[in-house]
Amino acid sequence: MNIDGKSIRNRLVDVPHGWQVLVSLVITSILYSMLAEAMIPLLPYQGLSAVQARYGSLILSGILLTVSTVALLIGRSRISSIAIFAFTSVVTLYLLSGVSLLVLSLPNLHGSQSGLILLRDASIVWVINIIIFAVWYWLLDGGGPLKRRTVAPNRKDFLFPQEAMRIRGWEGWQPTFFSYLFASFHFCSTFGPTDAYVLSRRGKLLVMVQVAISLITLTMILSRAFTIIS
Repeated sequence: MNIDGKSIRNRLVDVPHGWQVLVSLVITSILYSMLAEAMIPLLPYQGLSAVQARYGSLILSGILLTVSTVALLIGRSRISSIAIFAFTSVVTLYLLSGVSLLVLSLPNLHGSQSGLILLRDASIVWVINIIIFAVWYWLLDGGGPLKRRTVAPNRKDFLFPQEAMRIRGWEGWQPTFFSYLFASFHFCSTFGPTDAYVLSRRGKLLVMVQVAISLITLTMILSRAFTIIS
């Protein structure tokens, strides 16, 4: 099968799993590898098995991401969708475990060096939280990216201002991945919906989990990091 550069670009933009999502998932994998390395001196009681578990998750994520990219380029959107869903699920589980381990490590941390490492970890967790939940919102809203493009999509989970109001110049607007990334950033920064309304039960549940992670990261972990450093 011959796939020229123009065909690849069209698929990356037009099919539901666009280049923005793939780039974001690659960034998430890189950030998680940095988090795993930083947590080694923080959690000595976990031993080598914890390190192996984290790098094992990175290998699994890399395989899923590769499958998704290849399936996207050859036009197998369903396979790509399943791989991205699996990737997002894996990273979400390890994000939750990473936050839990960081909180458990707080009483055992002493010295400015540990504080700087903790500050770095908290920042990485906060960024991963924004990206991975943006992917969740993009995957689930209105039944998924494909159904959002149909004439009669399922009930939407999120409502953006361009959809709620008639704004000149924005007729026929549909949310892109960047729209969900922007909303996710707002949820993590303000601890609640601002740019987009959350309509469905599953959407509200996802936002609650994301806001809880953000609150723990910014209050407990960051405050402890600054206390140790000072």
